[in-house]
Amino acid sequence: MMKQHGRKQSVRWQLLLVVALLAVLSACGGSSSKTIVPPPTVAVAVTPGSATVPVGTSQQFSATVTGSSNTAVTWAVQESDGGTIDAAGNYTAPMKSGSFHVVATSQADTSKSANVGVSVTAPAPVFSTTAPTASAEGTLYSYVLSASDPAGTPVTLALTSAPDGAVFSAGTISWTPTWNQSRKSNNFVVTATSDAGGTSTQEWTLAPDGTVYGHYFLHFWGSGSDVVIPERDFSVPPISRDPGILLVWAPQSDGSLLPIPGVGFADGTFKFSGVPPGNYIVSLEGHADQVQGIWANTSTFYWDADENGYPPLDPSQWWPEALVINTTGLDPFVLATDQFSLYDRDGYWDFTGWLPDGETTYTFATPYLLENAPSRTDRWVAVDVEGVPGTDPFTSHVMGPAWVQPFSAIDDGTTVNFSGELVRTVPQSMDLNVSFSSFASAFTSAGPGPSTPYIFEAMATSEVKVPKSTLSDPSIGQDTPIFADAAIYGPTVEGDPDPWPKDAKGNDIWPDDKSYGTLNYNNPFGDGEKTVYIVDARANFSIPFPDSSDPLPWAVDISYATTAPLSGPISSILSPPTNGKADDVDFLTGGTVASTTPTLQWDTPATRPNEATDAVTYDIFICEPQSAGGKGGKGGGGGVTCVLSLYVSNVDTNSFVVPTGILQAGHSYIVTLTAVSQRDYDPINEQRFSYPVATSQLASAAITVAGSTKNSAHSQANKTAHPIVGVNTAQSRTVLPTVRGSAHSMRFRSPAGYAPGFVEKQQPKLPAKQ
Repeated sequence: MMKQHGRKQSVRWQLLLVVALLAVLSACGGSSSKTIVPPPTVAVAVTPGSATVPVGTSQQFSATVTGSSNTAVTWAVQESDGGTIDAAGNYTAPMKSGSFHVVATSQADTSKSANVGVSVTAPAPVFSTTAPTASAEGTLYSYVLSASDPAGTPVTLALTSAPDGAVFSAGTISWTPTWNQSRKSNNFVVTATSDAGGTSTQEWTLAPDGTVYGHYFLHFWGSGSDVVIPERDFSVPPISRDPGILLVWAPQSDGSLLPIPGVGFADGTFKFSGVPPGNYIVSLEGHADQVQGIWANTSTFYWDADENGYPPLDPSQWWPEALVINTTGLDPFVLATDQFSLYDRDGYWDFTGWLPDGETTYTFATPYLLENAPSRTDRWVAVDVEGVPGTDPFTSHVMGPAWVQPFSAIDDGTTVNFSGELVRTVPQSMDLNVSFSSFASAFTSAGPGPSTPYIFEAMATSEVKVPKSTLSDPSIGQDTPIFADAAIYGPTVEGDPDPWPKDAKGNDIWPDDKSYGTLNYNNPFGDGEKTVYIVDARANFSIPFPDSSDPLPWAVDISYATTAPLSGPISSILSPPTNGKADDVDFLTGGTVASTTPTLQWDTPATRPNEATDAVTYDIFICEPQSAGGKGGKGGGGGVTCVLSLYVSNVDTNSFVVPTGILQAGHSYIVTLTAVSQRDYDPINEQRFSYPVATSQLASAAITVAGSTKNSAHSQANKTAHPIVGVNTAQSRTVLPTVRGSAHSMRFRSPAGYAPGFVEKQQPKLPAKQ
């Protein structure tokens, strides 16, 4: 009985536990029939999510509403001026550009909306006018503009960029270019703005034809200050057999050259009106049918030069005086090689005399017309020029005893009485240590085919120091006396010794590299002047050309002047330009070009002075070899001349397009390119520069223009219309000092006539056939 009672009690406790568990589950909501579901959320979306709409046009939008059975929306534009939208979502943009917003609001829940950005754009106004491009200095430029808006709104024009003096009023631009605004670019910008907000610009550039002003002055430094006078009275023609005129050749768009005459004035100034922008060729004594001048591009062109001494006097102020020379102290005179000279160091007068062998004094008296009578402060210099033996193959001279006196001490108003003992004051020397192989190597690429040596000369000269100058080491024009001069030149007269070594075939060759001695000379000026050293080497080429059995003998030059002493072996400081071409025709081989306006191009010399202010410019010389009807001959070229076609100097680029009308179809030409290196080069005033200066040349073989001569305007008459170039030379700038009495330009008197090796002109020898 006890066990039965225990089982009943256990069942009772199990039932109570189940009831309690059910009660707990009920309290926790465990019954699924009692779950609460929240209401749905309303959301609005607009398609497209953004839009770009031109002004005045429409864009359809649509809206999607979720979370409600009521999917209707209310459309609106957020900005009051942002356009309109109807109940169907059709948006109409305003007539003004801008950024706006379209809003869609749920009608089921007005707190729910969506907005999208709308970019309203306006079309750019369209200009219906084009700016004129012609303009000129001092001439009114006028341009009436017009622009419209494709959207139909009014357009406002504004001048937003223009040169000084330009005025915009009532849709018209008016501008009168000044000289400072001419021959260079002037930018204009006009902005068109529509009421709808569209913008556009019209831009153009004007480079008015303008005036080129220039002058040609001489700056004299003898008084210690800069005395300036006009070099020429440009109001009258120059005194010459065939006087030219002030002339500019302006390149045109078709490649031709437009001659523009200038106007000159008595004060040494001149002007050229209506010169287009860019480069031009200018000549102070030009002929329209002979294109030769200076390549320039500035609106001011100065051809000034520095000169030693004092301005020359008018011939009416010259006066005759008695000249008495009574000097002693000469070294024993050698008539064949020596020379006595008396000259005005700061002026324009000189006298030369010769003495019998062995004389040590010189006496001379005669009435004499002193041209450009000297200033009282001019220095008169008497020198004994002496030959120096033992420097073969050079023929050498040095300045021996000398004496300097001011003119005031020797002139009493009626008589110039130069008396004094010539003495040696400042001994100096120049070594003849020459690297001839460096010049020979340079000439190898300076012309077509082999060459033979023609001249070699080294000298030391004296030059006045300019008291005032912005140049570092200025070159000054003067009658430059020679301290020492050594030259290999000749033979030129039958019977003269031949100074040049020979190769196995009998051709002249350059001498060996070595020292040929030292030239000891007297410097009577001391530190009051500077020494300028000049080196000049020339070689001859024999250039064949079509339809001629005679070649053209042609000399190529490498030269320089420097105030730095010639230390070490003397060698070139400026190598010839390289890779010369006319279109694709190599200078050294020659050939045929298809065009009468080929592009000449070349590379800068590999060796050159290379300080910061050193500049290399180029002279371009073109001539046409022609038979002159003279006697030809083996290697002599006696019947060959070269007719000038074009000469342009101071080209500052490495290419040049030959203008129309220079070259003719079916004709052959020789091109010589001269490189000129100058320190402190000024493109506005190209005659004022510093040392060192150097030149080198590259000559071409015959370059023929394709085509027939049948329709060529270049005829026999053209030979007389253009000057004949002296055989064996190319025209180029003179940048080296003017030297008085260099070995190859002065004859020294001798009993037999002239000393060997010294002549004024020489028919060059040509290479033998290889």
